[in-house]
Amino acid sequence: MSKFINSKTRDVDREYVSYVSGGTGAVPSTFRRARGIKSITRNATGTFTVVAERGFSDVTDFGGSVVQAAVIAGDYSAFDPTKACECKLVSVAADGKSFVFVTTTLNSGVSAASGSVIADPASGDVVRFAVDLKRSMGLA
Repeated sequence: MSKFINSKTRDVDREYVSYVSGGTGAVPSTFRRARGIKSITRNATGTFTVVAERGFSDVTDFGGSVVQAAVIAGDYSAFDPTKACECKLVSVAADGKSFVFVTTTLNSGVSAASGSVIADPASGDVVRFAVDLKRSMGLA
């Protein structure tokens, strides 16, 4: 199940996104879109590009998490901090139409130099994030 909520405050649109991950971090094909989110694509291990419906001038806030499937099933002791459990903003495209986020292990930073920091969500994990997109007049 995917769900989206949109709220607007002045020139900032807050988008809430939540979806159940498929195998190797796959974004479901039945991904419903929020008014402000056009698509989400997995680029590489734990790396995703989000394309906005309309242009934006900046991402003013981003926060997210990965809720592991075992925890959803009620086994809280099965939480594994060495698997994907956080979402972090990495970059914003200069054209103001997309941004990139990664899913990482707990408190790992965003450097992939170690090779074990960025991790795909497992099948059944819930990826959820909120993003504030600053809008400016004239952006299409």
